[in-house]
Amino acid sequence: MKTINLQAGTVTTNEFSNFSIHTYTSPESGGLVNSQIIETSNHLILVDTQYLLPFATELKEYLSGIKKPIERIIISHSHPDHWFGNEFFQDQKIFALQEVRTILEQAGDAIIESYQFMNENGSLVPTAKTLPNFTLKEGLFTLDGVEFSVVKFTDVEDSIIAGIEIPKENILIAQDLVYDFTHAFTAELANTQNKWIEILESIQSKNYSLILGGHGTPSAGDILTPAIAYLHDATTAIQKALKEGTDKESKTQIYSQSMLGKYPEFKAPILVQLCSNYMFN
Repeated sequence: MKTINLQAGTVTTNEFSNFSIHTYTSPESGGLVNSQIIETSNHLILVDTQYLLPFATELKEYLSGIKKPIERIIISHSHPDHWFGNEFFQDQKIFALQEVRTILEQAGDAIIESYQFMNENGSLVPTAKTLPNFTLKEGLFTLDGVEFSVVKFTDVEDSIIAGIEIPKENILIAQDLVYDFTHAFTAELANTQNKWIEILESIQSKNYSLILGGHGTPSAGDILTPAIAYLHDATTAIQKALKEGTDKESKTQIYSQSMLGKYPEFKAPILVQLCSNYMFN
């Protein structure tokens, strides 16, 4: 695993016998969002296209430097920090699970509109949606001799997330199933049907050799144990806020103090505030 610094973001590369995975990570101002670039012998697969347009531009420039065609782009889920960068890839095949396509078709315009306030400081987010134009199917597909498996996870960080397994090397591209030593977007934990912790514990039992998450500079070793512990603590903090808080402000304060106090070393603390805006309306 080697990491290089670009002008804004970083790229961490893991090399294997017949493919490599380059992880572009935006800076903290862009949410430490990860886009995964799978480089096979003749092609590229891009998983997620970034959030803010300046970092999507840098991602595209890095892709161009590899000098291989993009076989497909996969959008893992519907949260805007993983598909706003589609604007720069309108000439590509963009895949998403049918459920994700439906969400973006129905709500994409409203999502775009709700973020337009950010363009008061420059062109940071798109003004129109660029939707996935192909349906991602669960199961196996092969590219240049490398076998991939698309796995669908439900009721986790988002209602639907696509994970990509590379069985031969026992790798999981998990995206927002896992945050890598970074504060997580935990709004869905307030949903009593949420299965996020249960699914992460199931993933842990599979002993993947490498798991790549959706936020945070990739790190070697066990990232699941701290991620699971974080979600347990977040669940407790949400329950405490709902029980003791009297309004949105007090609930937000209780949740924020709990998580920032317990995880002062975790990056992207702004995500704690963002969660509160959704959980405590």
